[in-house]
This record gives sequence, structure tokens and C-alpha cells, in this order.
Amino acid sequence: MDDYVASALAERRFALALVTLFGLVALLLAAVGIGAVMSHSVVQRTPEIGVRAALGAGEGSILAMILREGMGLTAIGVTLGVLIAVAGSRLIASLLFGVRPLDPSTLL
Repeated sequence: MDDYVASALAERRFALALVTLFGLVALLLAAVGIGAVMSHSVVQRTPEIGVRAALGAGEGSILAMILREGMGLTAIGVTLGVLIAVAGSRLIASLLFGVRPLDPSTLL
């Protein structure tokens, strides 16, 4: 009986493993992308940061400026990600038993 149940669920398990793998790769790519964009932004603004520091701006205010810009980009990315996740929620609901399409814990 265990073999029968395992064979019946094999295709679904494979699909879930594939979706999980793609999700993890997407998360890794997003993290690397945000880091690269922030690094590029800081490099482009190095002269501005130097002038601000020369005029007496503290490290805290310069760091806050950089983080504010980064959090703005992150907010845009999270918003787009949530919209895409809501659009793909039917796929999630079809692969998981007893999960509603807009289940908050699944979307999280």
C-alpha cells in the first residue's frame, strides 16, 4: 500500500520540488541583484558622498541616504513579487492539498 501511495504522489512531489527549487533560485537571484544594484549605486555616487563628507555630513546621514534608496528599490521589488505571487496562486493551490489560492502563510 505504501508503494501504491508513493507512486500516486510521485508526480505531484516532483512538481512541488521543482517549484520549490525555482523559488529558491529566484530568491537567490533577487538577493544578488539587489546587492549588485546597491553596489553600483554607491559607486556612481562616490563623488557625491565625498562632497557630503567634506562638508560635514556624518556617517549616519550618509548611510541613511544610501539605505533609504535601497529600501525604495526593495519596496518596489517586494510589491512586484507579491503581485506575481498572487497571480500564480492558482498554481500553488492546485499543487498543495487544502490550500486556498490566497492563503497568507503560503504566499509568505
